[in-house]
Amino acid sequence: MLVQPSRGLIEDKKADYHDLEKIPCHSYVAMYLWLQMQNIDAFLHMGTHGSLEWLPGKTVGLSNQCWPELLVNDIPFIYPFIVNDPGEASQAKRRLGALTVGHMPPKIQTMDLPNELRDLEFLLDEYSTSGDLDQVRKEHIEKKIIHEAKKIKLDKELSVDPITSDSEWLTRIDSFVCDLKESQFSSGLHIFGKGDCGASELNGLLRCLEGKRINSGPSGSPYRNRTDIKPTGRNIYAVDPRSIPTKIAFQNGQAMADEFVRQYLQDNGDYPKNLTIDLWGSASMRTGGQEYSMALAFAGLTPIWDKNNARILGFSILSLAELGRPRIDITIRQSGLFRDIFPELNRLFFDAIDKLHERDETLKDNPYKNKIDRIFAPKPGSFGVNIKEKIEGTLADHTAKIGEAWIKSSAWAYQKNGKFNQNTESLKKRLADTEALIHSHDLCESDLLSAKDYADHIGGFNAAVASMQKTNPKLYHLDISSDGIPKVRTTNQELARIIRGKLSDDKWVSGMLQHGYRGAAEITELVFNLSNFGKSGVYLPNHLIELVYNSTLANTKVADFMAEENIDALKGLENTFSELKDLGLWKSFHNSIRYEERLVENG
Repeated sequence: MLVQPSRGLIEDKKADYHDLEKIPCHSYVAMYLWLQMQNIDAFLHMGTHGSLEWLPGKTVGLSNQCWPELLVNDIPFIYPFIVNDPGEASQAKRRLGALTVGHMPPKIQTMDLPNELRDLEFLLDEYSTSGDLDQVRKEHIEKKIIHEAKKIKLDKELSVDPITSDSEWLTRIDSFVCDLKESQFSSGLHIFGKGDCGASELNGLLRCLEGKRINSGPSGSPYRNRTDIKPTGRNIYAVDPRSIPTKIAFQNGQAMADEFVRQYLQDNGDYPKNLTIDLWGSASMRTGGQEYSMALAFAGLTPIWDKNNARILGFSILSLAELGRPRIDITIRQSGLFRDIFPELNRLFFDAIDKLHERDETLKDNPYKNKIDRIFAPKPGSFGVNIKEKIEGTLADHTAKIGEAWIKSSAWAYQKNGKFNQNTESLKKRLADTEALIHSHDLCESDLLSAKDYADHIGGFNAAVASMQKTNPKLYHLDISSDGIPKVRTTNQELARIIRGKLSDDKWVSGMLQHGYRGAAEITELVFNLSNFGKSGVYLPNHLIELVYNSTLANTKVADFMAEENIDALKGLENTFSELKDLGLWKSFHNSIRYEERLVENG
């Protein structure tokens, strides 16, 4: 049993994960060559995801000049993989020839409403049943609700702009409390071979080790009515990229666009003119292309499907009369996986832009009359945003360097010939004009703090645009994790929901205490990911950071657990809070932050 080595320097570990240009260091290569010399029968890689499938070489059809092929050779590669991540499972299949044995994600649970919101909940219930019989009483309850909300600083979390209308405040407060009561988050971690489908997972793994065939099965989230992904323990597959978006996905994408426009109009009093959409490969596979469909719908485009096989043949253009509003200018920033898996979608959108350019419509109604690059991605062969974990300097230095990294990792523009060419100036022009970013999220078992990538992409965009416009753009989170109308929140509102409903919730924290070393690491990682939003210029209210601190490092039970189970995770957590304080993101009133200092203080 071996731990996969770092590809390079320890401090660059996460930034290096998706870098297909950086060759692995000697110790990394030596381990895999040594394993080949031991005449092993198979690799069994535990942990999604490793770094082997992201080493330099061709994207598909690897040769003996490609690093994954050199290090794996012809040895069978068995890879237990979370069933809701088809994009990165596809990468392992394409570049390692991996057999990806699907396993369940963590269980989910509805969190308890935080204690400080319970009085507010009772007041809202009283207000809703007060009717119009006693207007004086009703106005009194209104004032109490607003006073209570401001007392716990919900005004810092919920407002898009300063709100003066009491009725508008009441609507936002009620919506937030209801949203929090209905929210579901992951509970603990999944243990391979345990719980629902556990026997199937173990059976699938054992059949692989016996050299026997295992059945294939679809990928997706079991919490989005995807009952077909059970039983797990099968060799998961993804989708036919040529059938994306599906008809149902387009209907859902149209609903996403309509709901976003409605919410934007309500918040801003006008239609959005220029939006950036953050497209990810795995999410597009899981949803059948809902996010991409939303982009088409904003521009007034509809796919045309082949009646025989449901693949995409082309597109049709809605007239302005049919659309009922101006066309919205869209910039697509896509992940490296999306770029590689869905080249046909890029071609479709590019051709549609060409046709929109030719229409007899005014520039005000049709911004596509202006020809400019609108599809951007990382450099071919590269993935992720590659923001280094450790940046020295002030908060302004952090934000500037994060913005620079995002621009550098996004500056390759799609061209008519199907290639991506570097065009940083073209990207900067789009950033100078964009009004907002939309990031969609389709999984209730994960959230914006579950991985560093979210802060890299969303925070990186925020920092990049701020450097162009000298002000922060609007950031929107489109929650499509459940059936029904999509929920539009600002990123600030979404982070507040996660912090209040999960990261500061005793039930979630206690769940992590059941998982020893890894549970401690999870707590540290989530807090670190939160700090990355702040370092990229996304507003984090001080009281929310205080809530997180009180539920983690300041919680004696949690700190004692981490000191015993994973001292490195404890030190990492201390370092994150210390950095938040040093950068001015958190005004702490505690005499000491670090665990050992508090032990001395308390005798």
